[in-house]
Amino acid sequence: MGGCLDCPDAGIAVLLAGLTRALVATALAEARQGTPPPAAPARWVDASLTAAARNGLAGAAIDPFTGRPVHAHSLRWRLPGHVQAALSDRGDAGHITTLVHRLDHLGTGADRQRALFAAAGPAPGLVQGLAPAMLSGGGHQPSARSGRPPGRVAARTG
Repeated sequence: MGGCLDCPDAGIAVLLAGLTRALVATALAEARQGTPPPAAPARWVDASLTAAARNGLAGAAIDPFTGRPVHAHSLRWRLPGHVQAALSDRGDAGHITTLVHRLDHLGTGADRQRALFAAAGPAPGLVQGLAPAMLSGGGHQPSARSGRPPGRVAARTG
C-alpha cells in the first residue's frame, strides 16, 4: 500500500480494512477446511497489476486467474463476493457493499486527485484543494465521475 494519498478519506480506509479482515478470515476458514488457495501464475498477476496501475478501476483489466482481459468492474466485485460469508459473520456486509458502491460512484483516490488537478491546475492549486479534502474526509473534493463534491460516509468503528 502506498502513502496517505491512496486513502483520501475514511471511507476508503474502512473499505480496505473491512475487505482485508474478511479476506484473512476467509483464507483461514478455507485452510481449516483443506481448500487449497487458487493458483494464479506470476505473469498473470503481473499483467493484472500493470493494467490496474495504467487503467485504475474504470478501465480494462487482466483477470489474474485466467490471464484474459476483463473490465475492472467485474474484478472489483469478485472480492466482496468471495468474502461475503466473512463480511456477513462480522456484520460488515451492508457497510462494505455501500462503500464499494461509493467507490464505483466517486472513483479511487487517484481518480479524484486527477479531477482535482484538472480543476485546480499546477501544484499550488492542487495542494490547496487536496489538503482540505484530505482533512475533511473527502467532503470537499470534486468527484472524478460527476464533478460534484462527494457525500460524507461515516466510518464505523469496532
